[in-house]
Amino acid sequence: MITLATGYVCYYILNNNEEYSTKINSWMGPVAVSAILAYYVSNLFLSVFSFSADTILQCFLVDEELKRPESNRPPSLNKFIADNSK
Repeated sequence: MITLATGYVCYYILNNNEEYSTKINSWMGPVAVSAILAYYVSNLFLSVFSFSADTILQCFLVDEELKRPESNRPPSLNKFIADNSK
C-alpha cells in the first residue's frame, strides 16, 4: 500500500505540475524509481517495527514467567493483565 501510494503521488505530481510535465518525456521512469525506493524504505521500517513488537512481547512474557512485582510494569500493563487473567 505504501509503495502504491508513493507511486501514485509521484505520478500525480509529474502530470499536474507544469514545471515537471514539460521537462520529462515519460513519467514511467521517475514513478518506478520512487516506488522501488518506497518499497525498500517501508520494508526496512516495518521490519524494525516488527522486531521491536516481538521484543516487547518477549519482555512481557519473561516478566509474567518470573512473577516480577507489579511496580516494575507500567500501570496500563497491570490493568491489562488484571482484566485478562479472569
